[in-house]
Amino acid sequence: MYFQSFMQAFHMNGHGVYVWGCYGLFLLMIAWNFWRIRKQRQLQLRRLLQVRSRQENG
Repeated sequence: MYFQSFMQAFHMNGHGVYVWGCYGLFLLMIAWNFWRIRKQRQLQLRRLLQVRSRQENG
């Protein structure tokens, strides 16, 4: 292993803030995309059900 301890790996000679920050931002963006897709799908399904109910009720 390159680092002698977990704290050295976390700190990464002063670059850890940037490295772990990038990982955190990446995971946040992935989570945001999944959340947004789910919300958009729910909205589209609601709209589809409204259109169908209008067509059935005439």
